[in-house]
Amino acid sequence: MPYAGVPHTASRTFRDRNRRAIQDYMTAMVAGIQIFRTKKQAAFRAIGELTRQKDPTLLERTYDSYAKQYEAIGGVSTPREAGFESMITGFYERFNPQGIKNRDAKPYLDPSFVQKALERLKLGKK
Repeated sequence: MPYAGVPHTASRTFRDRNRRAIQDYMTAMVAGIQIFRTKKQAAFRAIGELTRQKDPTLLERTYDSYAKQYEAIGGVSTPREAGFESMITGFYERFNPQGIKNRDAKPYLDPSFVQKALERLKLGKK
């Protein structure tokens, strides 16, 4: 799978006017992934609160599913060209093929926010 989860998007105007807010948001997302990966009981509590699930077997399965996705991306949610293109061709082509004007993901990728989050959290690139 070329992507894990849902891509985070913002318009260029919003990005340009709110860089600090986006940076803080992405830092929180990266930190959350790291907590999920390193503190299993905290992850179980979060899953339980969000899903209202208490069954330990289902909590374990849900945790394992997300943990595998996070391990596949090295715990770092850097935007990947293949992931964006997969979203474009998979989702939009299926529901709105006439609305696709550009299938090239490169103009929409901006890994700088994740890279800055890694620096802020002193995680380095993994």
